[in-house]
Amino acid sequence: MLHREGKGGLLGAYIAGFEWGLEKDYHVLCEMDADGSHAPEQLHLLLEEIEKGADLVIGSRYVPGGETVNWPANRELLSRLGNKYISVALGAGINDMTAGYRAFRRELLEHLDFEELSNAGYIFQVDVAFRAIKDGFDVREVPITFTERELGESKLDGSFVKDSLLEVTKWGVAHRSEQISDFTSEVSKIASRTVKDMELGPKATTAKNAVSDFVSEVSNLAKGTFKK
Repeated sequence: MLHREGKGGLLGAYIAGFEWGLEKDYHVLCEMDADGSHAPEQLHLLLEEIEKGADLVIGSRYVPGGETVNWPANRELLSRLGNKYISVALGAGINDMTAGYRAFRRELLEHLDFEELSNAGYIFQVDVAFRAIKDGFDVREVPITFTERELGESKLDGSFVKDSLLEVTKWGVAHRSEQISDFTSEVSKIASRTVKDMELGPKATTAKNAVSDFVSEVSNLAKGTFKK
């Protein structure tokens, strides 16, 4: 158990843990939520891929076999849309870039410059994975079950869309400038497919409104960024 004085933010907590593990010469380090959202009994799935040569393994809610349990539909929709947009914007090929259940090979952590990681919203999870992919590390996903916490409240809300997607849009502009014109139309298609795939039934109207807001937000973010 590591104890820090005062609040240093979630990214600061992860960095403190990584640095401690590296100092202790661990070859593999893992991160997971301690509120019951991530099942410890599924950790072996991540470690098995590390043993097969992966540098970063992400426990994914959105690959075949992955699932969410007891998660409100509006928050799952926000998460799915956000992750799909991130994948399109960055061309990363990862379905769950914001996931917090991960296993790292020490070589990747030693390669990362922790001081350069973005701390806008929860975007550092995306930042770490994107840097790993860009720099040629082997990043993989395995299906896991994410269970909504029973106590406390998640900080995932509209601020995630505002802060995190704006940051990702900027990265996407820099990394995939030739595809800028396709961003908004692709996001709209993704949003419609996601609502259909989730089979929300009576909640469809609320979901459609959320999709409309999401696409509008992304479009505005993109337009504002592209003009700069």
